[in-house]
Amino acid sequence: MFVRSITRLALIASAVLAGAGTARAQGCTMPAETDFKVVSVIPSRTMSNPDAMCVLPSGEMFFIEQWSGKVWHYSGGTTQMIGTVPTNAGAMVEDGMLGIVADLNFTTTHWLYIYHTPAQLGSTQVDRYVFTNNQLSNPKMIISLPRMKIGQGLDQRHAGGGMSWNARTGDLFMAIGDDTYPGDDITKFGGRDPTREYLTCLKSSGNTNDLRGKVLRIHPIPFPDTQTPTPGVGTTYTIPKGNLFPEGTAKTRPEIYTMGTRNAYRVKVDSLTGWAYIGEVGADADAYDAVKGPAGHDHLYIARGPANWGWPFVNGNVEPYPVRSYETDYIGAGMKVGDKFDPAHLKNLSKFNTGLTDLPAVSPPALYYCTGNTQKGLSSKLGGGSETAMAGPVYYYDPNLTSAVKMPPYFHGKEIFGDYSRHYVWLVTPDSTGTVTALERIKASSPDMTDIHIGPDGTIYLLDYDNGGLNSIQYTGTQKDYTACSWIKQGCTDPKFAEYDKTANMMKPNSCLTAAAITAPEARSSAPMLSPVAFGARRFVLPAGTTGAAAYNVHGVRVAAVRGQAGQAVELPSRTADGVLFVKFTRD
Repeated sequence: MFVRSITRLALIASAVLAGAGTARAQGCTMPAETDFKVVSVIPSRTMSNPDAMCVLPSGEMFFIEQWSGKVWHYSGGTTQMIGTVPTNAGAMVEDGMLGIVADLNFTTTHWLYIYHTPAQLGSTQVDRYVFTNNQLSNPKMIISLPRMKIGQGLDQRHAGGGMSWNARTGDLFMAIGDDTYPGDDITKFGGRDPTREYLTCLKSSGNTNDLRGKVLRIHPIPFPDTQTPTPGVGTTYTIPKGNLFPEGTAKTRPEIYTMGTRNAYRVKVDSLTGWAYIGEVGADADAYDAVKGPAGHDHLYIARGPANWGWPFVNGNVEPYPVRSYETDYIGAGMKVGDKFDPAHLKNLSKFNTGLTDLPAVSPPALYYCTGNTQKGLSSKLGGGSETAMAGPVYYYDPNLTSAVKMPPYFHGKEIFGDYSRHYVWLVTPDSTGTVTALERIKASSPDMTDIHIGPDGTIYLLDYDNGGLNSIQYTGTQKDYTACSWIKQGCTDPKFAEYDKTANMMKPNSCLTAAAITAPEARSSAPMLSPVAFGARRFVLPAGTTGAAAYNVHGVRVAAVRGQAGQAVELPSRTADGVLFVKFTRD
C-alpha cells in the first residue's frame, strides 16, 4: 500500500550516504536571506479560504476550501474544482473542511481522505472519496467523532484539523480540537468549568475516553469501493500498536496517540523517524494573571511516542494553572483556591469526564510562545504578537533530484515550522530526545499560511488561506555537496564526524573526531550500507576487518545492532530497517 512513498525516502537516504565520504565541508551554515525567493504557484483569488492541501510525487495537488466544501485539483499548471463535499458551510466559525490526504497508493486506488464537519451538525468525520474522471465520488466514512451541536453553547468551538501519514507504517494521524468555546474568561485560562459543558475541556482534552482534544493514530483498512462497512475498529480501521492506551483498556479510546491539546491544528509525521510534529493553537490569555494563571501559549510538540501535553491543567512550558474559586469539584476534593495542579499527578474530577480519573504525566513542548514574548530559551527567538502555530514537514535533501530551486543540504533533517498570524517560517533542529537545539528563521515567507508541504521539486509550498492561492519558497543560491549536517558539528571538515557516546547511545553534540579516531572501532564507514544496497534493505555484507554493525536513524540514535564475521551477510530486524539512515561497522 505504501511502497512508493517509502521508496522515495530510501532513494534520498541512499544517495546521501553514497556521497557522505567525499562531500566537501560545505552546506553546514544557514544560507543568506538573499538566497531565497517566494514565487506564486497558484494565483491569489483562485480559491476561497483554502484550509489544507496534499501533494503527490507526480506534482499533482489537491486543496479544500473550508466553508464552501469545494475540492480543487492542480495538475500541469491548471487548477480546477472537482467536487463539493457536503458540509455545514460555516454555520460555526471553526467547522467545515479541515484536512485532506491522498492514499499512499493513490495511483492505484485513487482515494482521497477528507476530514470535515458534515452538513448534519453534531459530529466531525473522515470520509474516503474516489477521484476519477476529474470528479469526486463514492464517499465512505472511515471514522466519526463527537461534536456538540449548534446551540449547545456559543458557536465558535475548536475542531482542529489536519492529517498526515506515516508512510513507513501506513498509519494515519489526525489532529482533533477540544470542541470548547475559547472566548470566555474561564477558557482563556484553562477551561475547567464544573457545570457548563461548552466551557470545559475536561469533557474532551482531559478525557481519556473521548477523541476530542487529541491527536489520533489509526490504520485505515483498504476495503473495496463496492463495500460500505460501518465505521469503526475492525471494519474501516485498525489500531496500531503503541498508542497511548492499549486496546481494551477500560474508560479509554485506543485511537488516542497524544492527549491534552486545546486546538491541535496541524500534524506532520516524519516517516523516517516516526516522530509526529504537532502545531497547537493555544489559549487566548494575553498575559500572566496571579489569580487565573499563565498567559496563553501556542506550542510545537514533537511526539516521539504517545504523550499527554496537559491541557487544560497546564500551559506554556508545563506551567500549571491554579485552582479558581468556581472549581467546586476540585475544592470539594480537598484542593484550595490558588493551589496549582501537579503535572505529574493530574486528576480529572469533572462530571463531564467519562474516562479515567488519573491521567498520564505531562510531557513538555518542544517550543512555546505567546503574545507577550515571555517564553524562555530558544523559544524566545519566536518573539511576540498574535500566534497561530503551523507544524510543517521535515525536509530531506535529495542530491539526485534535478532541481535548481530545491532547498540546500543545510535543511536536511530539519522541520519547517510556520505561523499563520506572524507570516513567518522557521527551521527547527531537534536532537535525539526531541529537544530543539537550533531555531533559524527563513526570511522569505508568505502571508496567512495554513498548510506547509515539500514539493516534488524540493521547494516549500505555503498555502495562502486569506488570499486563496499557493506560494513556493525557492532556493536561488548555489547547490552544494551534502555534508551530513544532521550529525556533523558545524565547522568540522570531512572526515571529522561527530563522536558516538556509548553511554548515552547517541552522537555527542559539538564533538569532532580526529582523522585517527575514524579508523577506531565503531567508526562510521564511508560506504555505510555497501551501496548499491538500498536504504530500508535489511541485508548487507560485513566488510573486511569487522565483526558487526550498529544502525542509526536520522537523529543519530542507535536503533539496532548485529554481529557476524567479515564477509558474512547480516540482517537487521524487520521493524528497524525502514528507519535506518546509516550503519557504523564495528569490530571486537
